[in-house]
Amino acid sequence: MIFYDIIITKYIFFVGNPDHLKMNREIRQHTILNLVERKPVLTLAEIREVINVSAMTLHRDLRDLEEKRLIRRVHGGVVSGKMPLTVQIESCAYCGGELPVRTRITLIDQHGKKFQVCCCHCGFGFMKQEKYSSALGVDFLYGTVVDLKQSHFLVKPRVKICCEPSVLLFADEEDALRMQKGFGGEIMNYEAVRQLLVEGLY
Repeated sequence: MIFYDIIITKYIFFVGNPDHLKMNREIRQHTILNLVERKPVLTLAEIREVINVSAMTLHRDLRDLEEKRLIRRVHGGVVSGKMPLTVQIESCAYCGGELPVRTRITLIDQHGKKFQVCCCHCGFGFMKQEKYSSALGVDFLYGTVVDLKQSHFLVKPRVKICCEPSVLLFADEEDALRMQKGFGGEIMNYEAVRQLLVEGLY
């Protein structure tokens, strides 16, 4: 557990609020800055433990704070603006979870900055918020790096991965078909998966 003083403050702030631990944007961002002041390197999971919001809401808050140069986003978390640029946190930049070798996605923005997320679900959620010049995935069977837009996706197979719905990535459609025969699911192309995950059609 982290930062008991901040957790207690949050509780006092919202006693009597029917939504309990929900905060408005100004309070959330102030709380994040307080956390970073006490611990200059934070994971997303540590932040969400305190402010209790969705991954998408947290992503927007962190983007706002980074634009103001109050924090810097790194792999899986944030650091104080005073920390060296080499700091990295090995966890998902969207949900804060672990980065499995076979499902991780690497996103490169227009400035060459890299973000890693744990799976397609988080990757498309992240891309909904910002534009990226490149998105690379990992073939689920062979571990090779593939361009997301050229990939074949197996959606909702009977394979449990980190986030739901499960989405597995393949460079070769034949591999996706063989996996589908054993574990079910629906094979989709990039645009179909994007609509499913970004537009919330699942």
